Amino acid sequence: MPQPSSAAIGKLPEAATVFTGQRLTKTSAPRGCSAARQLRMRSEEGLTEITCVTGVALRALLAIAALALLLSCESQDSTVHQASTPVEQDLQITLGGFIQGHPEEGSLAGTCTPTDYSRSEMACDLYNGMSNWNITQATIVVVWAPYQDDNKRVYRLPLAIPSLTTQRVTFKLGFQLPPDSASRGERLTHWGWTYGPVRAYRGK
Repeated sequence: MPQPSSAAIGKLPEAATVFTGQRLTKTSAPRGCSAARQLRMRSEEGLTEITCVTGVALRALLAIAALALLLSCESQDSTVHQASTPVEQDLQITLGGFIQGHPEEGSLAGTCTPTDYSRSEMACDLYNGMSNWNITQATIVVVWAPYQDDNKRVYRLPLAIPSLTTQRVTFKLGFQLPPDSASRGERLTHWGWTYGPVRAYRGK
């Protein structure tokens, strides 16, 4: 019966000896590791082993590194997005068009008129006269004669009006405004409108 060999299983041929200026033992190549070689280097300090890393393990390490980089980029993008997103506030508007408690910041103005003979659609030119406030939503309150609690409609209109600019907005009323009348040559309307709260954020 052959004597068991003391050498490592998978011994390479003699021609696989590597010359580096130092005396090296024969290399050993574990199964499944074709990309690297395990070397035993004999030096003054003793025997040093260089372990091999298989191609599968290397691909796994690269995948983990790529995933970590992707998560880091997503986290940075989220932080930048949160920092750049403006904070909107609901501002209460007085009958004069001022921010309640802050008349020094300017006021809102505008005109609203029916767009057609049916008087069921409204067109408004809304002026944002508030300094350093950009409007993202305006509330328009429409009232009509006899001006009771039931004679009122509220419309919340999404829009974008930068500070000190005007924007036209058209919307359906869902009912017909009462017709105008005339008295002593003057035209009399029997409806009106005003601003409700507006949503806005600070910015030039």
